[in-house]
Amino acid sequence: MPVLYGVGSNAQDNYFQQRVSYDIQVTLNVKEKSLTGFEKIVYVNQSPDYLSYIKFHLWPNAYKDYRTELSKQLVENNDVSLHFAPPGERGYIDMVDFKVNNQPVAWYFEDVSQEIAVIPLEKPLAPGDSIIISTPFHVKIPYGRFSRLGHTGNDFQITQWYPKPAVYDHKGWHDMPYLDQGEFYSEFGDFKVAITLPDHYLVAATGELKNEQEKKRLLKLAENTRQKLKFIPGELPDFPADTSAVKTLVYEAKNVHDFAWFASPSYFVLKGEVTLPHSKRKVELWSYFTARFGNLWKNSIEYLHDAIYYYSLWNGDYPYPQMTAADGALSAGAGMEYPMVTVIGSAVDVFSLETVIMHEVGHNWFYGVLGSNERQHPWMDEGVNSFNELRYIETKYPNATIASKDPSSGFTNIFNLDQPHRFQYEWIYTYTAARNEDQPIELPANEFSPINYGAIVYSKTALMFNYLRHYLGDTLFDRCMQAYFRRWQFKHPYPEDMQQVFEETSGKSLKWFYNDLFRSTYFADLKIKRIKTNDSTRTLILYNKSDFALPVPISAVRFNGHYTTFWTGPFKGRYEITLPKDSSVKKYVVDYHMYFPQSGRNNDFIHTKGLFKRMTSLSFKPIMGMQETRKYEIYYFPAIGYNLNDRIMPGLWLHNVRPYPQNFEWMIASMWSIKNNTLTGFAGVRKNIIFEQGRFKRLYIQTTTRTFHAGLPGIYGPYWKISPLARLELKPRNSRNGKSLAFNTRMVYAQQEEKNFDTQQMEKKSQIYYEFFIDYKKRHPIDPFNFVWKIQAHRQFVKTSMDVSFFFRYNEKPKHGLSIRYFLGAFLYNQSNNPVYDFQFSQNPDYTFDEIYLARNNNTNQIFNRQIAPVDAMFRTYVTAPTGNQWMSAVNLASTFPNMFFQFYLNAGLSGYEQYNNRGDLESLVSNPVWETGMSLRIIPDVFEFYFPIAQSSNLNALKYNQRIRFMLNLKLVNPFQIPNMDISLF
Repeated sequence: MPVLYGVGSNAQDNYFQQRVSYDIQVTLNVKEKSLTGFEKIVYVNQSPDYLSYIKFHLWPNAYKDYRTELSKQLVENNDVSLHFAPPGERGYIDMVDFKVNNQPVAWYFEDVSQEIAVIPLEKPLAPGDSIIISTPFHVKIPYGRFSRLGHTGNDFQITQWYPKPAVYDHKGWHDMPYLDQGEFYSEFGDFKVAITLPDHYLVAATGELKNEQEKKRLLKLAENTRQKLKFIPGELPDFPADTSAVKTLVYEAKNVHDFAWFASPSYFVLKGEVTLPHSKRKVELWSYFTARFGNLWKNSIEYLHDAIYYYSLWNGDYPYPQMTAADGALSAGAGMEYPMVTVIGSAVDVFSLETVIMHEVGHNWFYGVLGSNERQHPWMDEGVNSFNELRYIETKYPNATIASKDPSSGFTNIFNLDQPHRFQYEWIYTYTAARNEDQPIELPANEFSPINYGAIVYSKTALMFNYLRHYLGDTLFDRCMQAYFRRWQFKHPYPEDMQQVFEETSGKSLKWFYNDLFRSTYFADLKIKRIKTNDSTRTLILYNKSDFALPVPISAVRFNGHYTTFWTGPFKGRYEITLPKDSSVKKYVVDYHMYFPQSGRNNDFIHTKGLFKRMTSLSFKPIMGMQETRKYEIYYFPAIGYNLNDRIMPGLWLHNVRPYPQNFEWMIASMWSIKNNTLTGFAGVRKNIIFEQGRFKRLYIQTTTRTFHAGLPGIYGPYWKISPLARLELKPRNSRNGKSLAFNTRMVYAQQEEKNFDTQQMEKKSQIYYEFFIDYKKRHPIDPFNFVWKIQAHRQFVKTSMDVSFFFRYNEKPKHGLSIRYFLGAFLYNQSNNPVYDFQFSQNPDYTFDEIYLARNNNTNQIFNRQIAPVDAMFRTYVTAPTGNQWMSAVNLASTFPNMFFQFYLNAGLSGYEQYNNRGDLESLVSNPVWETGMSLRIIPDVFEFYFPIAQSSNLNALKYNQRIRFMLNLKLVNPFQIPNMDISLF
């Protein structure tokens, strides 16, 4: 093949790419779950450089143990399966013995995980020359729950399985470890692969099958499958199975950069074809699936057909002779792409199956033919392909909503699920951007946080290309994409190459798109500030408050509903656009169809008439929802509360809270105490301030208030508290390390109505407390760590405390391990004689009214009075030792057994206190060591738990055993205000 110099545009004047050709023989051992193979590779140096060595990937070694980069990344992504896997479930590659031109070489491993081999050459490989590299190899196939290579029962997913040369291009060698988040970069070439396996297995693979007898078997199976009306789980295809016989299947593929295959004795088969829209060439279509999802796969040929047709129509004709989709027990996402074949994971419904098949087939363009470096620039593959996925659904199902392709579903208006399908891309991006956890599109794959790999690489990129498509128009955009496809097919384009093609073809500068937008983390806010009107024109004053220039569509919407759209040039900051004055125009709207995601859309329109030109219509929705079209939404749902003092409290919750932070949030839960005939409930307001640059992440300032009754009638009346709080969160330096740091300050004003026994009158007593605390967390699925330092001040005391907690996970089971906590608290100043302010072993006077108790200040023996909260020393049962009016120290140990719902605990501590002796002198004393041990029943871990004591140091003979059983019910979580700060990536 000729050396690729001087092809196409200036960007390619010095372009080159290496060429490889593979000849592989491999045998599958079903019983031992292994492969034994031999490969011979012709490596052609088409670079201008002399190469003194060749680098190879040995990616099956990624499954060797917990020290590999794959295992480390999976742990960061909250998947500990490989970390704790037994040796029998892991995999590796061995028996490798490289030879160059049939001569032994002293090759070596470059990395400790033995995934990258370096083959030194006795004589440097000159430009234009070639060598033959050969090696035997053996692969122990891992269990199929870690990533893409594996076995599940007798089904096999054989991917990234053979020794493969790393890419060498104008930026050097691209050797990389195997990762789950972040895919691959490989050299193009030709493959001839001979697979030996049991005769009753069927194989779905890259390339063209060359065995005529096997083709006839597949055609017969496809006809039998086509006639089936229903599939029964566990059913096997109807063909003779000789488990002792073997066969060798030969596949050939040209101009591909990978080879994958999937084998099962349980496959049903369907066959079809598609006629390509431009060349009219016919392409064979195959689907392989088991009976488990057979009833969903019945129309899979349609999905393959439409995917190849539309992708070819928009981007350029599919260049290969066949395409196959295979049902497989996939661990890495919903599906995974390889040249000419894709494997699909568990299907939920027909629409999701079609979406996944279409998406994975589409990767034959954006990965298969346009072989970009996915590890370094994942948006060029996943992002552009997700844009095509979005376009496919809007084209084939124009009325599809977020919830369904069928907009007639009766519940789609709940949670605003009746919005256009593309809003699902916007919502996941909005979730991270609104929390100021956005990352630039142009980042290496392994630098994205787990949630941002989907939110940014897939969703945000898809939205940006959809916006570019509407800016250029379909015709011009398609010309750009097709020119890019023609120029760079079977090559390795970089972002600058794509940009150059788009700019040359469109005749427009797209620096704002590729250079600025792709490197920004600003959450856009497009705004119409005002209108200036004269006799013949209207001038709109626009603002783009982000840090990147952006062309903006302005729509003039008429009273009859029709509209005309004008595009501005790219701008940021202030911009004026002058339009003809038209009396039929009702309003002007920025981005009328909402193609570009924004922080809010209540300021991007203006009416031409009326007193309130910028008024937003009001909408009431049940429960909660996502952002809707330019409306101010209030959410409502009935509330019902209960405590022993107020009894049943019916009411109504109103709020504007969404699952992500907004600029301003509020909520009010108003209830009525039937017992006391008074108003109860709680309310709050919060202002969020995002810092888009620098080390600060977010500042939120909030005020919450609450009122309930607080004890026995005639002794305690209602309490009321108001608590302003400011919290400043810092950005982590590494988005993947799970670390967070925040500084908090708050004031608590608490008012309690109590009986004055001297006057026999009810009096209101109020207290003010000031707090400052720092909380640091390292979120990690194996050994998380939390640290809280707090100082609290009152007019009679100042005290400080430190709370440090560790968790050491035993195994793969969630929350199964040993937790260790250390608490130390001390008074810096104490002039109070009130023991409620002391550090506590087992009580919680809750003088700041932070907890929600079912029974507060009730001295009965009802079970409700045994509710505790995790504060201070955190003893689960009653302790008779003195409380700490000077200091307190405690250690808390807890271990799960036999699962996360049961926990053995051991608590120990000391208190320092002052008291007057018999002579009237004030003495500083230290309590005897106190300890307890028991078992927890964790119905909802850390939320609803019961504690059963086993033994303890305190003498509590006056209490019966059942009176010593206590429980925790953390009702503070039942609060819409918690939702915007909830991290869904933990679930």
